[in-house]
Amino acid sequence: MTGRSIFDLRTILLLLLCRQAGGLRTPVAVFTSKACLSHEPGWLIPEAPKRLAALYSAAYNEWATEFGAFIELHEPEADVTEEQLLRVHTAAHLQKLAAAFGRTGGFPLPNVNLDADTVVSPGSRVACTRASGLVVAAVDEVLGAESATRRSFCMLRPPGHHAEPERAMGFCMYNNVMVGVAHAQAAHGVGRVAVLDFDVHHGNGCAAMVRDHPDRLYASSHQRGLFPLGVSAFTPEGGGRAGTHGNVLSSVLPAGSGSDAFLRAWREDLLPQVEAFEPEAIFISAGFDGARTQGSTQPHRPLDCGEQTRVAGLVCCSRVRTRTRTPPHAPAQRTQRRRWRRSRCARPTSSVSLRRSRASAAASCPSSACSREGTTWRRSRAAVGRTCAGSSTQNTT
Repeated sequence: MTGRSIFDLRTILLLLLCRQAGGLRTPVAVFTSKACLSHEPGWLIPEAPKRLAALYSAAYNEWATEFGAFIELHEPEADVTEEQLLRVHTAAHLQKLAAAFGRTGGFPLPNVNLDADTVVSPGSRVACTRASGLVVAAVDEVLGAESATRRSFCMLRPPGHHAEPERAMGFCMYNNVMVGVAHAQAAHGVGRVAVLDFDVHHGNGCAAMVRDHPDRLYASSHQRGLFPLGVSAFTPEGGGRAGTHGNVLSSVLPAGSGSDAFLRAWREDLLPQVEAFEPEAIFISAGFDGARTQGSTQPHRPLDCGEQTRVAGLVCCSRVRTRTRTPPHAPAQRTQRRRWRRSRCARPTSSVSLRRSRASAAASCPSSACSREGTTWRRSRAAVGRTCAGSSTQNTT
């Protein structure tokens, strides 16, 4: 399974390194940390340290050789703060987790169960705070005024898209990608943000944190009848729109759906609605448990996930660039915008990358190009915020 996960993420990285506008390639900033390996839920839980360990090894060996200067590895000692977590989680949730972390390490059972699937170990506090902190660091790196980084990809664990404002579940404690979204909006002034999720399971936690916010959109393709249906009140039974503002989109696929159905759901249903929302930033929650290499009952090729993120980058780029204020080099930029609009359906772009006027990124997973909003430089960002064998964030539940 670890080898398959490496293949899945390598496919995404290849697409992230597609030539950008102007024919130039820019490095992908890959954020990861060994601290995320310290979460050890036990042999009964498939979300295990070996998934990230295999990716970590590949990043410093095979990928370093294959991608060279086009990957910049970052291992910051970046832990999420209570203030950043409280933007999406309640104080009661943080207190409950802190109490659970404090009860770990006992004999003979060092781990503590939050529910049947969600377990914390003596190293979970370190791993959880570092995972969300990496997403925040990736957002800051891409959005920093002096930063040349345009795309980021986060490899981290534990995952996060099932974590609700007041509840840990589905292997998830903190909702990593939504922590990144909230940070981009609160700290960097990002406006409308779209979160795209192609995990085989619905991201109920992301839906819960989006539904009451008109400046957020959540779009998910997932398999019918799977967890967390019946467990979470935020997972709809069918497809269509939900949420206070109709901003939670679902495309529900039957078991056994393949690549054609997966791509059709995104190209014909979800992405047109994302485009109509006109996001300034796109975060991609990249869970590969629906890929054929993972033995899923909803098999599609890893490349399909890359295709979806590539098209998402085009959507965000085409909308945002046409709405930014005109910088000093306006004539040349307007010409470039027209070229992008004419070729948007054909131009290859980084898979996990986005373009926006005031943008951000969250993991575990990217974008490219510069624009200017007022007097500050804003760059496209690629965000993927959840985890897995690699949080671009990637989910593994």
